Amino acid sequence: MKKSLIGLTFVALAACANATSFCISVADLCCDGAATSESYKTKADDSFNSYYLFYDTGSPNNEVNVVAFLDGKEIWQVLNLCGCGSTSVAFPTSGQHLVSISVQCKDCNGTCDAGSCILVYASLSLGEVLNVPSEYSDIQMAINSSNPGDTVLIQNGIYALTLQAPAHDLTIAGRYMVSNESADIDSCEIRPTDWIERCLYAGAIEVESRLVLIGLSFKGATFQGLIHGGGIDVQDRNLSILHCEFDSCYATTGGAVLSTNSRVQIENSFFRRVGAYSDGMACHLINCASSIDSTGFLNCFSVSSDADQNTLLITRGSLQLSNSLLSGTGWNTSPGAIGIRQTGIADSLVITGCTISSNRFHHFFRLPGEGNLQPSNIRFDSNTVTNNEFQHDLFESGGADTGSVTRFRYNTFTDNHRLSEDNWISRMLFSFAGRTQFCEISHNLFFNNEAHENSVAVLVETGPANLSFRDNYIFGNAAEGFANPPGGATMVIDVTPGAIERNMFISSQGYAVHHGISSSPPSYVLNCYWGDSTGPLQHLENPFGQGDSVHNRVSVTPWSVDSLFTRQA
Repeated sequence: MKKSLIGLTFVALAACANATSFCISVADLCCDGAATSESYKTKADDSFNSYYLFYDTGSPNNEVNVVAFLDGKEIWQVLNLCGCGSTSVAFPTSGQHLVSISVQCKDCNGTCDAGSCILVYASLSLGEVLNVPSEYSDIQMAINSSNPGDTVLIQNGIYALTLQAPAHDLTIAGRYMVSNESADIDSCEIRPTDWIERCLYAGAIEVESRLVLIGLSFKGATFQGLIHGGGIDVQDRNLSILHCEFDSCYATTGGAVLSTNSRVQIENSFFRRVGAYSDGMACHLINCASSIDSTGFLNCFSVSSDADQNTLLITRGSLQLSNSLLSGTGWNTSPGAIGIRQTGIADSLVITGCTISSNRFHHFFRLPGEGNLQPSNIRFDSNTVTNNEFQHDLFESGGADTGSVTRFRYNTFTDNHRLSEDNWISRMLFSFAGRTQFCEISHNLFFNNEAHENSVAVLVETGPANLSFRDNYIFGNAAEGFANPPGGATMVIDVTPGAIERNMFISSQGYAVHHGISSSPPSYVLNCYWGDSTGPLQHLENPFGQGDSVHNRVSVTPWSVDSLFTRQA
């Protein structure tokens, strides 16, 4: 039987009955045959201090779980609230934020009980909720009637119009915001009235504000004017895109999203079949501090044959891309595409936990720099790069920056193939000119990659302690063809002792390591295991080695007789 919290609700409402507060009542939130949860989203202002939770589960053996998220990130979790009582948890920071409260009820032994109830009270500044179409016949009317901090809540349907965002804080959300049902995202569709228009435009303003988009689907937008951004164009304000979809949006640049001078947050979203004539097939982010998490970029395209076309174009600013998928890019054009391209002077580029699969790349990310300067921090960690075709390489770094740090760690590179047979372009995964202050490539797996006549990686040492290529596992990589000398897993040039060591090379086709420039001094690859205790086959230093073959201009002494050193890696 459901339990009533009428008395408790009255007390809580009385406690927050003023113009700056809001109470969320979740009384009689009950399980019905299986554990369920509901979310309640709002905005907190600078005066927000803490959440107050009053709960009555109906039985000492019943449990209430409460999780809170700040801007999509979990900030605290209260578990095992059995019986009845109250608790409070401090809010970690002030300012304008999007807060999500998720409540789940079950009994303490893991099964559901129909008596679980909870009331959540918080001192919040929520703003007004403007409902479309029940209160306003279209979305733009609701936007025009909004005040700072309001939420325009849209019911499912197809809305054909080009939206103009106001010059104040606003949340525009679909029914997903209150239902948490993913089907509601696709069912709340915004498309322009004319196929040559965009879905939403937010012009430049001089006051700081934030636009939040939740649970919306932007489709069929094509914009080919001088101002770009096919799906949405948001200028000079912070932008959050949460649980949204962009499908079949197209522009000259910034096919789905163009944002300038902003803090950009994109989470749990999808970009499908979006494209551009040249740059930024999905997004063009200009002078932005950008964070993209748990987002998919699928089948992005360009009609240009320009080799510099790209999925994400970062012009200055920074990018953190995590837990995301990039797949199906670049197949409609013979040069392939660039996954991420940075122009101007970027602060940092961090890519972690992503899957990069089944693309045709000219490069995956290219950092030519501006004025010979590179981002100060480049990290590519714990990613999976598989089944891609490369015209050139995964990573190309140019410029002559003396202050940057580049790290590739704990990645898996498998079943990637080289498109071009041009033996002058001798790389597939990496092309380092040794111009970063420090470059670390460690604890990576390179398996079954094929570079035709050349190399999976080109490693160049131009200064002391510049390069650290260690504790990598390099299995079954091939360089097939008739190059002289033949290619292999790695090409090294001018590499000094200590830069490349403690790696494992097994079953390389062609040379495991070769030295491709006869005018350069010999290079050193030391303390590695070459697949056999007798060491590598190196005709000058070890002519009877039974391990992988190594070019005779690469010094390999000493080598490791086994792979036990990998246990320490």
